[in-house]
Amino acid sequence: MRYRKLVWPFSLYFFIFAGVAAHLPYRVLYYQSLSFTGAQVGLLVGITPLITLVSLPIVTGLADRMNRHRLIMSLSLLVVILGLILYPYVKTFSPLMGVTILVTIFFSPIISLSDSATMFMLEDGKDLYGRIRLGGTIGFGIAATVAGAFVENYGLKIAFWGAAGLFFIAFLVSQRLVALPRESGHTNE
Repeated sequence: MRYRKLVWPFSLYFFIFAGVAAHLPYRVLYYQSLSFTGAQVGLLVGITPLITLVSLPIVTGLADRMNRHRLIMSLSLLVVILGLILYPYVKTFSPLMGVTILVTIFFSPIISLSDSATMFMLEDGKDLYGRIRLGGTIGFGIAATVAGAFVENYGLKIAFWGAAGLFFIAFLVSQRLVALPRESGHTNE
């Protein structure tokens, strides 16, 4: 196994989890800044795991049936980026609920598809998975610290835009991953 090619999955986890750390802790603060009620904030936060529960098997199943794992991950990342860019511009509850649902649906398969491609790329070195996934922990830790300083100095909007930038880098990195092979034996790249 060539270790150089494993820098791509490590980097992908780094940027995905950095993107999560850059915006997720600030969502509730953003909702509160819009003067939403406690029930509205609770609904916006509480709907996320329910949507993930439903959308994750549907979207990953679609990727499996179509054997288009990279395409689904790429589209998912691009929709998440668009949603994060839009977040600071959406000021009322119903549209924000729509953006939240859209971002959640499309974020849900990203980690699973990343895990699948990583395990495929590890070939016989699957015991290295934990080391590869450590990229996410490092990315989260660094981005959480940096995002906190940026939000303090520039406001809540920067959290969403910064996260969109990190997810864009993740999108670029994801193009270097090799997904599951096709049944004919060719690789879905």
